[in-house]
Amino acid sequence: MTGIGPALAAGKIEWNSEGGGSVVLRERFYGIAAVDKTFRGVTVIFSPSALGYVPVSAWQMLSFLSDLGPVYAVWTLESCRAGNAWSPAALMQFSATFWTTPSQLVGIGSAGPVFYFLLLPAYYALQLPLILALHNAEVLAAYLAPDLATRYYWTWAWQLSPTWIGLANSVGAHTVVPLLRCRFAGSKALLPSSPRMVLADIGLVAAGVWVYTLAFAPYSAAQIFVPGRAAETDFISHTRRALQFDELCSFAAGFLWLSYSVGDLYAAALIKGGLDLVPLVLLPIIGGCVGPGALLAVTWWWWWRETKLSTIKVKRAA
Repeated sequence: MTGIGPALAAGKIEWNSEGGGSVVLRERFYGIAAVDKTFRGVTVIFSPSALGYVPVSAWQMLSFLSDLGPVYAVWTLESCRAGNAWSPAALMQFSATFWTTPSQLVGIGSAGPVFYFLLLPAYYALQLPLILALHNAEVLAAYLAPDLATRYYWTWAWQLSPTWIGLANSVGAHTVVPLLRCRFAGSKALLPSSPRMVLADIGLVAAGVWVYTLAFAPYSAAQIFVPGRAAETDFISHTRRALQFDELCSFAAGFLWLSYSVGDLYAAALIKGGLDLVPLVLLPIIGGCVGPGALLAVTWWWWWRETKLSTIKVKRAA
C-alpha cells in the first residue's frame, strides 16, 4: 500500500503484508457524488487498521473508536445544560453533529477542542440506543467482521454515523420521545431518566474494549498508543502516527476542558481541598484500568460535574 492517490487511481486497495490481499474501492455508497468522493479517500486512510494488514494499528483504532462513544455522549449531555442553550454554537442546527461530522475528516483531535468551548443544546433521551447502534456496532463490524468486504462496507457506513446520530436524535426528540412518554407514562425504565445510565452503558463498552486490548494484543501499550519520534515517510507509518496523535489530542483536549470545569467549581466553592481532590490522584490509575473514554465519562459525571452540582442544589433547597 503506497498511498491514497495510487489506491484511488487503481480503484482498489492492495497490500503485501499479513499474507497480502486487495479490496476494490467503492465508487458509490451514499448516492451523493460529493460525499462519496470525499469519503472514498478517507476509507483508504482507515484501511490499514480496518482491513487488518497493519495489526498494531488495528488494535489502536478499535480501542480509540470505542472510546469515542463516551466522548460523543459527554458532548451531547454537556450541551443539554440550560446554561449552554445560548452559546455561540447554538446557532448550529443538529447539536453536536455539527462538530462530530467534520471530525471524521480533520480528526476529532482538531474538532474536539473547538466544541469544548462552543457548547450547544441537544437531547439525551435517545443517545444510548443511537450511539450503541450507529457508532459502537458499526465500529465493531468494521474491525471484527470475518471477511474484508464486510469490514470495508462498515468502514464506509461508519463515516457518517455522527450525522445519523444527530439527525435521529433531533427528530426523535420531537417525535418518538413524546409518543413513548405518552404511551408509557407510568414506566420510568423506558427511556433514560438520568445521563448516568447513558454514560455507564457506553463507558462499559469502551472499558471492555480497552481491557481486551491490553489483555490480548501482542504489543505493549506504548507500541499501540504512543507515536514514535522518527520521521515517517511512507503512507502506512504516516497514517498510523497521525491517528495516534489524533487520539492523544482529542483526549488531552477533553481532560483540559474538565480541568477548567474543576477550576470553575473550585472558584464557586463547590469543591475544596483535602478529600475533594483525592480523586485527582487516582485518575491515572483508573485511566490505566478502564481507558480514556470511560475515564472521561466517569470524571465528568461522578466527581466534578453532576455530583457536586446536585449536592449544592440539595443544600439550597434545604
